[in-house]
Amino acid sequence: MNTTDLKTRLAYCGLAILSLLGSPALPLQAQSAEPTALAAPLRQAYRAWIEAVEKRDAAAWANAITKHRQVITRNTLISQGLAFPRDVWDGLPAAPSLEKMRLLEAEAVGETAHLLYFGSLDAAMSSAQQAPPNLILLKFFHERGQWRFDSHKIISLMSNPKLREQLLNNEAASFLSEPMFTPPGKPPAVPPLCELPDFITGCTVTCPGWEVLLKINGQEHYAADGTLKFFIQGGLRKGENLIELEATAIEPPSQPERDLQVDLFLKPQSGQKVQRVLHLETPQANETRARKAQWRLDMPATQPLNLQVP
Repeated sequence: MNTTDLKTRLAYCGLAILSLLGSPALPLQAQSAEPTALAAPLRQAYRAWIEAVEKRDAAAWANAITKHRQVITRNTLISQGLAFPRDVWDGLPAAPSLEKMRLLEAEAVGETAHLLYFGSLDAAMSSAQQAPPNLILLKFFHERGQWRFDSHKIISLMSNPKLREQLLNNEAASFLSEPMFTPPGKPPAVPPLCELPDFITGCTVTCPGWEVLLKINGQEHYAADGTLKFFIQGGLRKGENLIELEATAIEPPSQPERDLQVDLFLKPQSGQKVQRVLHLETPQANETRARKAQWRLDMPATQPLNLQVP
């Protein structure tokens, strides 16, 4: 697995933990476009999405958002036993208001673009009630002849008060050349539609010091350098389930000890206990060689399958 590819997928699939540490430059060149000229259609696409959400208009929402995000939203909902599109609105994160935020950058590379803002999500409140300002990254893909909103990230500056102070003083944003602030040029592939799960399945990936690609029955899930909990897209199905894992060591690791474990749990029915059906662990997790393995899990399972990552 190519580490740069995985980092790009993580950053644009909403699962990366963004930092403002130094990183190698990506071999991508941004299109030369006047920021204000690019910002206008991107803002318009974002407003169209907000209006659809406020009205709970499923057709307008589907028209405003990328196909990539539509499928991820649909797969995520049905994998938790929820209904699509009926339950779209309840799981959406709050949409940041841009009115009192400072636009730092509008950039497009290929079919991808973003708007980067600095400000407080609580700008409508009094200064005493506002949370400290952070970075807000809005991501867009060019689809069906126009820019469409995909998702947003809130990038905390809690660990970098010096940068926050520089931005508050309207100093230049010198970090904009960092790879994480360069659109990748090509949107991530639209994931396949998952089936209704036979078994609604939760997953915990523990991977300090590792970047992980976990595929279950062809559905991809990503985790990096920490602990991530999520529902498996499409859950587990009756009969055979193919589980594939690829892991690449992060250099340098953020923690003294690396670890690499994966656990799968079935969502309990009323009155039942949570059932663990799979546990993967890596005895030599501090060895930095890349890992790649696959297993098969038969369901229903009477007891957990305990395996080791070679």
